[in-house]
Amino acid sequence: MPVLAATISDVSCPGFHDGSIAVSVTNGNGPFNYTWSNGDTLSTLGNLISGIYAVIIEDVSSQCRIQDSFKVMEPDPII
Repeated sequence: MPVLAATISDVSCPGFHDGSIAVSVTNGNGPFNYTWSNGDTLSTLGNLISGIYAVIIEDVSSQCRIQDSFKVMEPDPII
């Protein structure tokens, strides 16, 4: 069964588009297809705003699927 790991970089300032999510898969045969909730199909998303992003990863050789979601945060505005 494939295992999913993610590295999340939160948005640096309120309203910025500089968050990212990078996922990696172990214990699979590959190749892997990535389908993100925002329509991207790569293992790494960049230029993200804060929010929740879901991914479905399919191991093409075994037809096994895993899915997860990740939250990109942003700091509170300075008042």
